[in-house]
Amino acid sequence: MRKILILFLLSILTVSSNPERETGKPVLRVLLFRGNPTRATKDFSQKQNNFIVRDSALVHNSRSYPIQKKEISFTTESYLCINGYYFTGNFTLRLINNYLEIINNTPLELYTAGVLAAEISSSWPMEAVKAQAVATRTYAFYKFLQNPKKTFHVNASVADQVFSGTWKIDAVFLQAVKETTGKIITCNKKPVETFFHACCGGETEKPQDVWQTSTGLIHLQNIQCYYCRTHPKFSWTNQLPMSVLNKLFSPVMKPGETIDNIRILSRTRTGRIRSVELAAGKRKITLDGNQFRLLAGSTVMLSLKATIAVRNEQCTFTGTGYGHGVGLCQWGAKTMAEQNRTYLSILNYYYKFIEIKNITDYL
Repeated sequence: MRKILILFLLSILTVSSNPERETGKPVLRVLLFRGNPTRATKDFSQKQNNFIVRDSALVHNSRSYPIQKKEISFTTESYLCINGYYFTGNFTLRLINNYLEIINNTPLELYTAGVLAAEISSSWPMEAVKAQAVATRTYAFYKFLQNPKKTFHVNASVADQVFSGTWKIDAVFLQAVKETTGKIITCNKKPVETFFHACCGGETEKPQDVWQTSTGLIHLQNIQCYYCRTHPKFSWTNQLPMSVLNKLFSPVMKPGETIDNIRILSRTRTGRIRSVELAAGKRKITLDGNQFRLLAGSTVMLSLKATIAVRNEQCTFTGTGYGHGVGLCQWGAKTMAEQNRTYLSILNYYYKFIEIKNITDYL
C-alpha cells in the first residue's frame, strides 16, 4: 500500500469554501496526490504539527476536522510537505471511494513558476527560461479550458507537467514569469497544447507518431534541431536484466510467460520506434513504442530514438535524445538563448503557425 505523509508546518489554518473567488482567476486545480489515505501510527504521533487523514477526517494534534461530504478546503500561510515537495496556499482534500485526492488550488502565474523550478535550472539564460514559462503557462491554460468540470485541471507529475510547489521559488523563475505575464501560444486563434521535453536528439516528433493522437495539432511538426548535441544524455546506453524486464512487462503478459526476444516492427520518419513485438513462448505481443518505453521505464529507455538488443539474459537499450521528442526541445532552447536568440524566436522555431496572445483574450 502506497503511503503518504502530509506534514504541515504552519501557524494558521483557515477553512475556505471558494478559493477561486478569493484568489482570482485563473486558478488551477493541481492534483498532488491520489491514493490510499495514511493511517495514524506511533511515528506520526511523535512529530509536531502533524496533519494526517484518518477515516473521514483531517486530524491535527488529536483534534479531528470532519471532511463534510467527503471534502474539505483550507488555506495555510506556511507549507504542506508531500513526499519531499513543498506546497503552499489553498488546498482541497477529497475522499472518493476510500481514496484520497489532494488538490492545490494555485494561481496560474504562480503555478508556472513552480513548474519552471522543477523542469529547468535557474542558471539557464533568461530567454530560455522565458520560453519555457510561456510554453508551461500555455499548456496549463489549455488544460484549464478543457477540464472545467473535472476535480482537477492538471496532474503535478509527468502525466502533465512536473510541479514541485511554490515554496521558496528562485528569483530567476519569478522574473521570467513576470516578464511574460499572461502570454500564451495560440494557433488558429486558439490556445494549444505546448508539449516539451529535455532533448530531441536532433529532430522533434509529431504527436500522432508518439501517442497515436489526432493529426490536427499543426503547430507540432518534425523540426530539425541543431542545438541539443551538448546535452549530457544526447547519446546513451542502458541495460536491464531480463528477469527485471519480465517483471516490468507483467501487465501485458500472462502468468508464467517470459520474454524470449524483442523485435522492432516499425519506425517513424524521424527514426523513433513506432511499434514493437515481444516474443513470449508461442505468443506474440505487439505494443506501440510509447507503451513499450513506459513499461520499460522512461529513465532506462530515455527516448524512442533507440535500438533494442536481447543477449545473454540482458536487454540493452542504445539511443539518442531524452524524452518523447514532441514540441520544445529544452536543451535546444538553452543553446539558442546562449546564442542570443530571443524567447519569441525560440518559440517560433519549435512551434509552427503560432501567434503569441494575452490570456485575458480568453477569459
